[in-house]
Amino acid sequence: MTRTPDSRPLEIVSVDELCSRWLLRSKPLLVRGVHAAPSHWGIPYIAEEVGDTEIPVVQVTEGEYHTAETRKISVNEYLEQLSGTSGSDETLPYMAELSYDEFFPSLARELVDPPNLCNEEFVSRVMYLGKSVNSQIHYHPNGSAILFCISGKKLVRLYAPTETRYLYRKPGTNFSEVLSQSSGDSAAEYDRERYPDFGKAKHVEVIVEPGDALMIPIYWWHGIQNFDEVSLTAVYFWRRT
Repeated sequence: MTRTPDSRPLEIVSVDELCSRWLLRSKPLLVRGVHAAPSHWGIPYIAEEVGDTEIPVVQVTEGEYHTAETRKISVNEYLEQLSGTSGSDETLPYMAELSYDEFFPSLARELVDPPNLCNEEFVSRVMYLGKSVNSQIHYHPNGSAILFCISGKKLVRLYAPTETRYLYRKPGTNFSEVLSQSSGDSAAEYDRERYPDFGKAKHVEVIVEPGDALMIPIYWWHGIQNFDEVSLTAVYFWRRT
């Protein structure tokens, strides 16, 4: 399902179009039918393959992702905690932005190779695994990113760089001060008194599901919402050359 509050549909393209039409990537794009990992990937496989690996996990409090505290536990310990959390918890653990190649080399070998994006240099691919946590609205200052959904689903809100004046950017960062979240298809909730202009920001919403790859261009603001089911993604990053 794709919703377009600003009446601009999110364009769906093929992998070939994504790689060959450089000017096309100045806006978000959705590629369907792209599987970044084999079909046997899932929580049981992750636990069996890398369960003993020690990882840094962020502890997200009341949606504040940018300043979340980090602690080290094993993947299996994290999965045990995850099975006991719910969307109503004020403090939630989240496995975020962990390099597949650094932390999970055996899994990295099973991922699809990165697309060859014209005028961009591939940098890294990272894992996000969790539920119920929302990432604060932010943008990538160095290059494009592609979010490959492996299991579960995420709701992504995308804001063009021209909407920056409404997004209350944290000074000296690429993060917004606004904490925006919703449940299912309900409207986004945020502090309307503190951020009165945020409601003026036009955006596109898309629910990314397994087999979807979402292209997020450089400088495009985006907030990503996890639902109550566990989702697993591989996010690939490029550097603009």
